[in-house]
Amino acid sequence: MSDLYDLEGSQKMIAAIVNDLSRRGVRRGSLDVSDLSLDEDLLDPALFLDSILWLEGEGIIRSSSEHSFTMDGTAHNYTLSAYGYRLLEQNFQGEMKLGQAVKEAAEGSRSFTGVGDFFGGLLGGFTKSMSS
Repeated sequence: MSDLYDLEGSQKMIAAIVNDLSRRGVRRGSLDVSDLSLDEDLLDPALFLDSILWLEGEGIIRSSSEHSFTMDGTAHNYTLSAYGYRLLEQNFQGEMKLGQAVKEAAEGSRSFTGVGDFFGGLLGGFTKSMSS
Protein backbone atom coordinates (compact mmCIF):
# COMPACT_ATOMS: atom_id res chain seq x y z
CA MET A 1 0.00 0.00 0.00
CA SER A 2 1.34 3.39 -0.96
CA ASP A 3 1.54 6.37 1.28
CA LEU A 4 1.29 9.87 -0.10
CA TYR A 5 4.59 10.69 1.63
CA ASP A 6 6.65 7.92 0.05
CA LEU A 7 8.31 7.70 -3.34
CA GLU A 8 5.87 5.06 -4.59
CA GLY A 9 2.93 7.38 -3.87
CA SER A 10 4.55 10.15 -5.92
CA GLN A 11 5.26 7.75 -8.75
CA LYS A 12 1.68 6.51 -8.85
CA MET A 13 0.37 10.08 -8.86
CA ILE A 14 2.68 11.01 -11.74
CA ALA A 15 1.68 7.91 -13.72
CA ALA A 16 -2.02 8.71 -13.18
CA ILE A 17 -1.59 12.32 -14.35
CA VAL A 18 0.39 11.34 -17.44
CA ASN A 19 -2.08 8.58 -18.27
CA ASP A 20 -5.04 10.96 -18.02
CA LEU A 21 -3.38 13.64 -20.15
CA SER A 22 -2.19 11.15 -22.77
CA ARG A 23 -5.77 9.97 -23.36
CA ARG A 24 -6.84 13.54 -24.14
CA GLY A 25 -4.42 14.05 -26.98
CA VAL A 26 -3.62 17.73 -27.42
CA ARG A 27 -6.92 18.89 -25.94
CA ARG A 28 -6.45 21.11 -22.92
CA GLY A 29 -8.81 20.95 -20.01
CA SER A 30 -9.11 20.90 -16.28
CA LEU A 31 -7.71 17.99 -14.35
CA ASP A 32 -8.77 17.42 -10.77
CA VAL A 33 -7.03 15.13 -8.31
CA SER A 34 -10.38 13.48 -7.54
CA ASP A 35 -10.73 12.46 -11.20
CA LEU A 36 -7.63 10.27 -11.11
CA SER A 37 -7.91 6.52 -10.70
CA LEU A 38 -5.97 6.27 -7.45
CA ASP A 39 -6.50 4.79 -4.02
CA GLU A 40 -8.26 7.17 -1.66
CA ASP A 41 -5.11 7.62 0.44
CA LEU A 42 -3.29 9.11 -2.57
CA LEU A 43 -5.95 11.66 -3.55
CA ASP A 44 -4.06 14.51 -1.93
CA PRO A 45 -4.19 18.01 -3.48
CA ALA A 46 -0.67 18.91 -2.30
CA LEU A 47 0.86 15.75 -3.82
CA PHE A 48 -1.12 16.35 -7.01
CA LEU A 49 0.12 19.92 -7.35
CA ASP A 50 3.71 18.96 -6.53
CA SER A 51 3.49 16.29 -9.23
CA ILE A 52 2.07 18.78 -11.75
CA LEU A 53 4.88 21.22 -10.99
CA TRP A 54 7.50 18.47 -11.29
CA LEU A 55 6.12 17.27 -14.64
CA GLU A 56 5.97 20.83 -15.92
CA GLY A 57 9.50 21.55 -14.72
CA GLU A 58 10.74 18.46 -16.56
CA GLY A 59 9.04 19.66 -19.74
CA ILE A 60 6.70 16.65 -19.93
CA ILE A 61 3.51 18.70 -19.60
CA ARG A 62 2.67 22.33 -20.26
CA SER A 63 -0.13 24.77 -19.63
CA SER A 64 -1.38 27.63 -21.74
CA SER A 65 -2.39 29.72 -18.76
CA GLU A 66 -0.24 31.70 -16.37
CA HIS A 67 -2.18 30.63 -13.27
CA SER A 68 -2.52 27.00 -14.16
CA PHE A 69 -3.61 25.39 -10.89
CA THR A 70 -5.50 25.96 -7.68
CA MET A 71 -4.55 24.81 -4.20
CA ASP A 72 -7.61 22.56 -3.97
CA GLY A 73 -6.13 20.07 -6.44
CA THR A 74 -7.27 21.35 -9.82
CA ALA A 75 -4.95 22.04 -12.74
CA HIS A 76 -6.14 24.06 -15.74
CA ASN A 77 -5.26 23.95 -19.44
CA TYR A 78 -2.58 21.27 -19.20
CA THR A 79 -1.57 18.91 -21.95
CA LEU A 80 1.37 16.65 -22.62
CA SER A 81 4.17 18.38 -24.47
CA ALA A 82 5.67 16.99 -27.66
CA TYR A 83 8.56 15.84 -25.50
CA GLY A 84 6.11 14.05 -23.18
CA TYR A 85 4.59 12.19 -26.13
CA ARG A 86 8.06 11.20 -27.38
CA LEU A 87 8.86 9.75 -23.97
CA LEU A 88 5.70 7.64 -24.06
CA GLU A 89 6.86 6.08 -27.34
CA GLN A 90 10.17 4.90 -25.86
CA ASN A 91 10.62 1.17 -25.25
CA PHE A 92 10.19 0.27 -21.60
CA GLN A 93 10.35 -3.51 -21.22
CA GLY A 94 11.09 -5.42 -24.37
CA GLU A 95 8.52 -4.38 -26.94
CA MET A 96 6.30 -2.58 -24.43
CA LYS A 97 6.26 1.18 -24.79
CA LEU A 98 6.52 3.49 -21.80
CA GLY A 99 3.02 4.81 -22.56
CA GLN A 100 1.51 1.32 -22.22
CA ALA A 101 3.38 0.76 -18.97
CA VAL A 102 2.11 4.10 -17.62
CA LYS A 103 -1.44 3.20 -18.60
CA GLU A 104 -1.32 -0.22 -16.99
CA ALA A 105 0.35 1.08 -13.84
CA ALA A 106 -2.07 4.01 -13.50
CA GLU A 107 -5.12 1.82 -14.00
CA GLY A 108 -3.80 -0.78 -11.58
CA SER A 109 -4.18 -3.57 -14.12
CA ARG A 110 -0.53 -4.46 -13.77
CA SER A 111 2.06 -3.90 -11.12
CA PHE A 112 5.54 -3.12 -12.35
CA THR A 113 8.28 -3.62 -9.81
CA GLY A 114 9.61 -0.35 -11.14
CA VAL A 115 6.43 1.71 -11.43
CA GLY A 116 8.58 4.53 -10.22
CA ASP A 117 11.70 3.43 -12.01
CA PHE A 118 10.33 4.76 -15.26
CA PHE A 119 9.53 8.10 -13.68
CA GLY A 120 12.63 8.07 -11.56
CA GLY A 121 15.64 6.38 -13.08
CA LEU A 122 14.29 5.58 -16.51
CA LEU A 123 12.71 8.96 -17.05
CA GLY A 124 15.96 10.55 -15.99
CA GLY A 125 17.72 8.30 -18.49
CA PHE A 126 15.28 9.23 -21.25
CA THR A 127 15.67 12.89 -20.41
CA LYS A 128 19.42 12.56 -20.67
CA SER A 129 19.26 10.57 -23.93
CA MET A 130 16.74 12.94 -25.52
CA SER A 131 18.88 15.97 -24.73
CA SER A 132 22.06 14.50 -26.23
